[in-house]
Amino acid sequence: MRSSENIVESLCDWNPDQEILVRCYYWQRIMRIGRAIIDSPAAVPALRSHAQKIRGFFARLLLVYHITEWRNSMRWMCEKEPDLNLVSGETAARAFELMKRFLIPRQSA
Repeated sequence: MRSSENIVESLCDWNPDQEILVRCYYWQRIMRIGRAIIDSPAAVPALRSHAQKIRGFFARLLLVYHITEWRNSMRWMCEKEPDLNLVSGETAARAFELMKRFLIPRQSA
């Protein structure tokens, strides 16, 4: 579990090219959402507990999206050494939107 979080955190530590900045942007946004839930006086203890796990959920979801999109793009057939370390900004945005629009609201219901 912790290793998937380390992957995302290490992506934010690399040279700041455009794609990595985009990924870090979504990582920071998901962290702010989690912190806002935890700090909210209206949040019940079960929701606060869930919010503490948002970072790990996002890291694992991002990894699943990345592998799925990499596989569906057929890059794995074309490259001798596929670069699985590069997650696109579009992939990070999709994972973030799923968390924001579906997964997080369902936990508060």
